[in-house]
Order: sequence, then structure tokens, then C-alpha cells
Amino acid sequence: IKQKDKFQEITFVTATDGNHGRAVAWAAQKFGCEAVVYMPNGSSPTRLEAIKQYGAQAFITEGNYDDTVDYAKKTSQTNGWILLQDTAWDGYEKIPLDIMQGYFTLVTEFLEDEKEIWPTHVFVQAGVGSLAASVLANLYSYADKKQPIFIVVEPFGAPCLYDSLKLNNGKSYKVE
Repeated sequence: IKQKDKFQEITFVTATDGNHGRAVAWAAQKFGCEAVVYMPNGSSPTRLEAIKQYGAQAFITEGNYDDTVDYAKKTSQTNGWILLQDTAWDGYEKIPLDIMQGYFTLVTEFLEDEKEIWPTHVFVQAGVGSLAASVLANLYSYADKKQPIFIVVEPFGAPCLYDSLKLNNGKSYKVE
């Protein structure tokens, strides 16, 4: 039996605004699985098509990002699919942590290739926080290096991190 044959009955599902869903679609194609990717209303049609190029079923929903994550979660439960979400919530932390460890490799690979370069400043998108936290954790793990200035950015139209920081109570909120 070929390795791919072991995975043919598996379907991965996720919600994304683009990059994460593209990675899930790519991985599913490599493993010979199916992938279903949901994107929130207002997502780029170009990103949708980029995901479909890896053989995934991909759809733009009518909901916002949080609604789309909830929808992916529900369809995973209804259909017995494997949810591969980089967003964590109570009871769903292992897979997001695994994804964050994967993001960790971005910095590791850069530093392996660029031994003479150490960043003074790092700009990273806020997203759902997993990429930013992974990059920060990796760079701050080098105790012998000067810590870079770390700048997390997000669009004016979706200032989720900014709004959370203004509330400053450590709670998660669903965007309505």
C-alpha cells in the first residue's frame, strides 16, 4: 500500500483569510487527502482561486472570520472531518499549538540561511495571533542575542488585537 492510500478517506477542514487555508490545501494534496476551506465574506477571490489550485474545495461564506471559524468547526463535527485551525479556544489547543510550532520554523530556517544577519526590527501581521506569537517566541529564545523590536500590525478595518488590548481584560471576544 502506498503512503497516500492510508490518507485517502481523510478530509481536512479549516477557515482562513488565505495563507493558512492554502497551506492546508497544499498539505492535503501532498498526503492524498481532501481539503475543504472556508473563507469569510470579503475575502480575496484571487486567494480563493490559489487555494483551489491545490485541489481543495474552497468557498467564501457570508459570515465574518469568527463566524467562518465556527462554521468550519461545525462541519468538521457533522462530517467527521479533521479541523486544522490555527485559532485556539478552550478545549481546542493542541492543533493550534502544532501549527504554531510549524510557524516557528520560519525563523529557524531564516537564521540557518542568514548566519550573519540578526534582525533589529520585526514586523508581523496580527492575524489570529499564532504566527506573531511563534515568531516572537523563537526570536526571544536566543538569550545571547539582542532582542529585536517587535511590531505587530493589523488593518484598520479589522483591529481585533488593538481592540482586545484596549479592553485589557484577557478575555476572548467574538467579532459580531
